[in-house]
Amino acid sequence: MGPVWIHDHHLNAIADEFLSHPLPPETEFADDEVQSSVALRGNSNHCDYRLRFNLSTKLSVNEIVEHYKAAFGPVVVWTPSKNPPFPLTFDGQHLIVVEIQEPYQDPGWDLRCY
Repeated sequence: MGPVWIHDHHLNAIADEFLSHPLPPETEFADDEVQSSVALRGNSNHCDYRLRFNLSTKLSVNEIVEHYKAAFGPVVVWTPSKNPPFPLTFDGQHLIVVEIQEPYQDPGWDLRCY
């Protein structure tokens, strides 16, 4: 279980860093859920980390990308759908999903990465 705990610990540290980073203006967390995974995506033997956060914001996707890019490098940001029930809008805010990826981590003995 040691290799799994090491990767999970690193993933949790990235999530804590994101959660403690100041939110952009007119933005809040849409929920308390953080989706995270450690897995092999593609081929070879490495671990890829993925974290997803849901934000409610009045800002555009590009403004959110610019806010997080400096602190976390490339981030993927999107709205779930243009069809109902998305985008959820309340008081002019809409739902945006922010995804942070850290690919190509050493797999060690973590079987999720082979």
